[in-house]
Amino acid sequence: MFNNSINFPGKFIAIEGIDGSGTTTQTKLLYNWMKKRGYKVHFTKEPTGFLLGQVIRLALKGELKYSDRVLALLFAADRLLHTEKIIIPKLRQGIHVISDRYVMSSIAYQGSLIDEGWVREINRFSLPPTLTIYIDVPVRVSLKRIMMKRRKKKEIYEEPHILERVRKMYIEECMRNKERCIVINGDRGVNEVHSDILKAVRKILD
Repeated sequence: MFNNSINFPGKFIAIEGIDGSGTTTQTKLLYNWMKKRGYKVHFTKEPTGFLLGQVIRLALKGELKYSDRVLALLFAADRLLHTEKIIIPKLRQGIHVISDRYVMSSIAYQGSLIDEGWVREINRFSLPPTLTIYIDVPVRVSLKRIMMKRRKKKEIYEEPHILERVRKMYIEECMRNKERCIVINGDRGVNEVHSDILKAVRKILD
């Protein structure tokens, strides 16, 4: 198993949330804030740009059909590549890494649909982030944002009954890892959410 992220000179921050919660917006805002202040920082995301990540994106759009178990394995494999090829090398160089989604996404999404223990097992080589920030929004808010900002056609997980289960799983997982996970109310303005994220991040950077 990989070393804990606290053993590297760089800090590893993962930003999580259900679809439409604003993870991408907040990850980019945090990256820009850190960069402007002179921190060595790298922005990344999941699914990745590797071939496996591209396959996952097609599956999420419904253009490729896979069972939940196959999709969980694809996510785990893409994450392992992400960890080995991008995250750990950057952290070893003292570069902070901010990821738009990481292992908690699999636990929340696939773990709410299939055997949670098995999902954890296939992701056991993932690297525990120094800090995970979970942006919490009600499902009705997430779906409204999805329809307004992104597309008319939903992705495979963007159904109310699925997102309710995923949101519940996210909150439970964050509560299990209180020392490394913070829940932030995402049902507010972008700048308010960003401000709370900065408060949490400053604590691990100082």
